[in-house]
Amino acid sequence: MNTVIKASTLILALFCMFLVTPALAQDSGKIEGAVVDENTNEPLIGANVVLFGTELGGATNEEGRYSILDIPQGDYQVQISFIGYETQMQSVSVKTWETIQLNFALKSRPLRMDEVMITAMRGRAERPISISVVAEEEIEASRHAGAYDVFKKTPGMHVRKGHAIGYGLASKTAGRVLIRGLGRRAGGNLRIRGIQVLVDGIPDFSQSHGHPFPDVHALDNIERIEIIKGPASVRYGNAMSGAIVMTTKTPKSGLNYYLKGSRGSWSTTENVGRLGYGGERGYTQFSGNYRHTDGHRDDAPDELTAYNGSMKLGYKVSPNFKLNMNGLAGHFEWDNPGPGGLPGGKTDWVMADLNSIYTFGKHEASVKLWGVDGEAKFSNGLNEPITQLGIKSEADLKYSTEGTVKLGFDWMNYDIARNDVSQGNFNEVALYSVLEHKFSPKVSVEGGLRFTHNEQFGEDISPEIGVLYKPVGRTTFRGRIAHGFRTPNAFETTFGGDANPDLVAADLWQFEIGLNQSFGNRVTLDVAEFLQEGDNMIRSESDPNSPTGSRLANTGQFSHKGMEAAVTIRAIQNLAVTATTTNLDLGDDTALAPHNIFTFGLAFTPQRFTFELDGRQVTELYNKDNKEDKLDDFLVVDFQGSYRVSRYFSLFLAMENLLDADYELVKGFSMPQRSVFLGINLNNR
Repeated sequence: MNTVIKASTLILALFCMFLVTPALAQDSGKIEGAVVDENTNEPLIGANVVLFGTELGGATNEEGRYSILDIPQGDYQVQISFIGYETQMQSVSVKTWETIQLNFALKSRPLRMDEVMITAMRGRAERPISISVVAEEEIEASRHAGAYDVFKKTPGMHVRKGHAIGYGLASKTAGRVLIRGLGRRAGGNLRIRGIQVLVDGIPDFSQSHGHPFPDVHALDNIERIEIIKGPASVRYGNAMSGAIVMTTKTPKSGLNYYLKGSRGSWSTTENVGRLGYGGERGYTQFSGNYRHTDGHRDDAPDELTAYNGSMKLGYKVSPNFKLNMNGLAGHFEWDNPGPGGLPGGKTDWVMADLNSIYTFGKHEASVKLWGVDGEAKFSNGLNEPITQLGIKSEADLKYSTEGTVKLGFDWMNYDIARNDVSQGNFNEVALYSVLEHKFSPKVSVEGGLRFTHNEQFGEDISPEIGVLYKPVGRTTFRGRIAHGFRTPNAFETTFGGDANPDLVAADLWQFEIGLNQSFGNRVTLDVAEFLQEGDNMIRSESDPNSPTGSRLANTGQFSHKGMEAAVTIRAIQNLAVTATTTNLDLGDDTALAPHNIFTFGLAFTPQRFTFELDGRQVTELYNKDNKEDKLDDFLVVDFQGSYRVSRYFSLFLAMENLLDADYELVKGFSMPQRSVFLGINLNNR
C-alpha cells in the first residue's frame, strides 16, 4: 500500500509540474511539415529531422509529421534520414516568428545491417518507454520463419526454445518468454505472468492460458515487432509484465513478392512466402509459411510441424476514409517437446479483424471489430478451446503542433471451456487515454490512464507517466512510472485442482530511469535501471480442504530490480559491433529466469556480402526458486552469411551453436548442438 501511495503521489506531482510549466515565447521561428514515401505517399513514422550542425531536431509522429521549435533566425541545412531510405538535405532561411512548411518525399534503397543496428539504438531516445524494435530489415534478413527467433539480441528478453525451430507445449518449455525476468517462469512459487501478445492490436488466443504460444506467430506477414518492457496496461490492458506488439505488412505500390526458404540439420525446413499488390485505391496481400523439424533428441521423439497463412485487404473509400481487413489462421503439432509429462498434441487457431479509419484534418479515428478462436488438443484427450470477440475504438486528436491525445475504448467478450467444463462467458470493458506533449525541444512528457471493468475479476485503474529530457546534443534522459495488471487465467480459476474462482487481478508498479547517448554517427549507448514491485500475486498455499492439499490465493509479493545496457559501434562504414547486458536481482524468485545475460553481435557488409556473428552468454540460471538446482553457465555463438546475387535474390548459410556447446535451459532437456542450414531469399521490395 505504501508503494502505491508513494507512486500515486509522485505521478500527481509530475503531472502538476509539467501542466503548469509555461511555454516561454522566444524571438525565434519554427519549421514543420511531413515526411512520406516517394512511391506510396504513405507517412514515414520515426524519421529523423535535424538542423545540421545544431542540437535542434526531432522525429516524425504517427502521421509522418514533425515540428522543430525555437529556431534562432538564420540559414540552416535541414537533414532528413530514415532507415531504408536515402538521406535528403535542404537549405532554409528562418526568420523571427516565421513558420516554414517543409515537406519531404524520401526514396527507398537497400539497407545494410550495420545501419539497422545503429538506427534501432538511436530510436530509443524518442520515447520515455523502454521499447526494443525489431525492424523489417532484421526480420527479412533472419533465416527463421518463427517470430520469436528474432528476439535473441534484445536486451531484457529471455526465450526458452524446445527445438531447432519452434517450442511446442510442455510444463516447462511452452511459451517461456520472459521480459526483465517477468512472464511464465514455471517451477516457482509465484505465478508471475502477464505478457500480452498482439497482432495489429488484437490479443492472441493463447492469453487465456497465461502465456504466449510462440508457434502461433510467424514472420511471413510481420513488418515490425515492438517489445514494451514493463507494464503496458494503459494501452493494452492485461499486460502487467510487458507486451509484444506485432504489426503486419502492407504492400507498397505495384507488385510485391517475397520468398524465403531453408533446410538443414534434423530435416529442419522453414519456408515463408508473400505476394501482394498495392494500387491507387487499395491493396491485396496473401502470405504463408511452413516449418518442420524431426527433432534433435535421441532419448525421445520431438518432432514439430507448423504452418500459418494470412490475407490482408485494404481499400480507400474516399480521401478521408479507409477500410482494411486482416485474417490469419494456423496449425501446429508437436511431440514431447520437453520434461514434465505432457504428451504431444496439436493446436488450430484463427484471428480476423475489420478496421475502419477516418481522418479529419490532423486527427484520426478508428473502429476495429475483431475475433479470435482456437483450441489446443493434447494426445491424452485434454482439450482447451477459447473464443474471444472484441471492439477497439481509438481517436488520435492533435490539439497543437506540440501535443496529441489518444482516447480509446475496448470491449471484449471472453469464453473458454475444457472437457465440457466452462469458465463462463463474460465481458470486459475499458476506457483509456494517452497524452503526448512536447514542452520544448528539450522536454517532452507522455502519460496515460486506463479504467478496466471485468465481470469476473472486478475493476482496475492503471496510470503511467514518462518524461524525456534532452539537455544537450544527442544526450537523452528518460524516467517512467507505470502500473500494470494481469487477470487470473482459466487454469487458476476453474480447471486446476488448486483453482480458486475468487481470485482477483495481480498488479505491478515499475519505476525506471534511462540514458541514451550518441557520439557522432558511430557510437550509441543506452542504459536503463528499473525496480519492479508486485502485489496480489497468485501463489499456491496449503489448504486441507482442497483435493490437492493446496489452493491458489492472491497473497504473493515481490520486489525485483535490474539493469540493462546496450552499445552499438560502427567501427568503419560497413562494420558494426553491438553488445548488451541484462542483470537481474530477483530475490528468491529464481526459477528458470537468468540473472545475467550478455550478448554480442557483429555485422559486416562488404559489397554484396553480409556476415553476422552473434553470441549469448547466460549465467546464474536456476531450475528452482531460492537459487536451488543451478544449471551450468553457457555461451552460444551463431553465424549467418549471405551473398546478394542480384538486387532481388540472395543466398545464405547459417550455423547455430557454432562452438557446439552442451547446455540446458531447463534441467534434463539438452538444447540442439551445432547445426547447419542453407537457404535462399527472393524479395523485390
